[in-house]
Amino acid sequence: PDNPEISRNISSILGENGRPAPSNHLVGQTLMIDGVALEEACWYDHQNGCILGVCREHSSKAPNGLHVDSFQDIANLSKALSGNPAVCHHGKDGTVLALAPTTGHNNYYPSPLILSPSCKSEVGDELSNWVARFLEIYRTHPDGERKHGPIFTLATDCESSFWSMRYKLGILKVINPNSEVGKCLYSLPGFNHFTGRHGLVTTSDPKHIIKR
Repeated sequence: PDNPEISRNISSILGENGRPAPSNHLVGQTLMIDGVALEEACWYDHQNGCILGVCREHSSKAPNGLHVDSFQDIANLSKALSGNPAVCHHGKDGTVLALAPTTGHNNYYPSPLILSPSCKSEVGDELSNWVARFLEIYRTHPDGERKHGPIFTLATDCESSFWSMRYKLGILKVINPNSEVGKCLYSLPGFNHFTGRHGLVTTSDPKHIIKR
């Protein structure tokens, strides 16, 4: 997903006609990321005049940038998908980014903000790059952190690219030992003192931690 798409989704789902803001936005939000199986097929987006369902890893190599101006564009994309080797691929797995209040009584449910198809060739570096873009856009968006509160927690299961992404985004800064939270955490032997940007903490589904 590019930056304008991310921004439009935040406006649509968290804006004036979307999910109401929490009564106390300082509670913060949890960004949950997981994968869902997709039907490996393309479909036409009439509103934007483009083809959907192509993997994000190689969609930039697709003919005409996935935009459809003529039947020949469709034929060219079909050739790119079926070639040997293929230039781009159908998405077989969808990466979902959903946001939910860390706690609360009202509107305590996840709101999906991104569904991005993947051919499963993406590694942790590439995934962390566009998730980091999402975090920064949410932080500065008028319908993002300002309205719904900061994203304090990034949660995934232990799929390898998610695991790698969590380390790349969640272990960037050392908590100041003289800060209010630092004085508490530094008194706990063996406690992790690292966070991501703006105090981001990453976590995993407990059952996957036990499996490991």
